[in-house]
Amino acid sequence: NKYNELHMNYIRYDGGWKSVNDIIVSGDSVSDIRFIDIDGDRKKEIFLNLSTASSSLNTVEGYSINNTDLTQCFKADCSAYSGVDINSDGVTEIVAIGLDSSEKLSVASAYRVTEHDYKVISTCNVDGKVLSYRQPIVSKLKDGRTALFVDAEKSGNSFATEIIIWDKQQLKAPLYDSVSMENTITLRQAEIFARDYDGDGCCDIPFLT
Repeated sequence: NKYNELHMNYIRYDGGWKSVNDIIVSGDSVSDIRFIDIDGDRKKEIFLNLSTASSSLNTVEGYSINNTDLTQCFKADCSAYSGVDINSDGVTEIVAIGLDSSEKLSVASAYRVTEHDYKVISTCNVDGKVLSYRQPIVSKLKDGRTALFVDAEKSGNSFATEIIIWDKQQLKAPLYDSVSMENTITLRQAEIFARDYDGDGCCDIPFLT
C-alpha cells in the first residue's frame, strides 16, 4: 500500500467473500505461507515466512484464528524452519535455525507454541560457517527417530547437511563439531542435496567418491 506496509487480510465466505480482519505483518514480502496445527486442537495456525531486503534472515510469524480474531502466537528471526514433532510427544514443535554470519554461529531452537504464546524448550549449535540454510526435510533415522535434514551452502561452492534430532530430552546435532564449530563430515564440492534416494522412507545424505 502507499505506506509500504505488508498486510495479511482474513477473508471469509458468507454469501460472498468478505474481509473480516486485516493486520500489518513484518517484512517487505512473503517467502511462503504454511498451515500447521501446533497445539493439537485440529485447527491449523498460519505461519508466514517474511523477508526483508535489509536482512539476510527471514522473520517467521505465527497466527492463531479464533472466529474473526487473528492472534500472534509466534515470532522468530531465522534462516530456515519447520513444523515437526521433534520430541515425539504427539504435539508439533517449531524448529528454527538462526544464522549469525558475522559471528560464524548458528543455533537451532525448538519452540513449544500454544494458541497465544511460545517458549524455547531446547537449543543446540549447528554449523555456523555457512552462507545459508535450505528448508529442512522431515524424515526418520534408521532407528525410527524423527530427524530434520538441513542442507547448507558453504563458501567455495561447497555444501553440507546437518541432522537435528531429539536425544536425552534435548535438541542435538550429532554431526556438529564443537571444536571447529562446523560440520565437515558431510562436506561435498557439489550442489547435490539430501533426499530419500533409495525409497526406504529415510532421507539420505549424498557423498562424493
